[in-house]
Amino acid sequence: FADIGPTRVFGLPLNITAKNMYQYQIAPLLAEPQPFDVYLVDGRYRGACLLVAFLHASARGAPHHATRVICHDCQRKEYHLADHLLQFHRPSEGRACVYQRLPTTTNQQLVEIWKQVYQNYW
Repeated sequence: FADIGPTRVFGLPLNITAKNMYQYQIAPLLAEPQPFDVYLVDGRYRGACLLVAFLHASARGAPHHATRVICHDCQRKEYHLADHLLQFHRPSEGRACVYQRLPTTTNQQLVEIWKQVYQNYW
């Protein structure tokens, strides 16, 4: 659960603040002591949440090759800023992609892309 405050049509936040974005992207995972095998990303800030999912898994000790992140509506171009760092599979008729880190991808690279995505919301 993540509280992004009051919303308008289609669930868009009425006020985009750093606190709301942090609450949505990071806070729910802070309470999780173990990595997940699969993360599902849907809703607001998907590009940033996709990256945070990989960072959470890594910080909790998951091997990079073992983590998968499913992102809904992955056909949107704004979710492909990290494609050079990730391997992904998109079923031909589906609207979701399954992402996995490339073996050479570092956490620092993911953080740098996250910073770019985060700044695009302002």
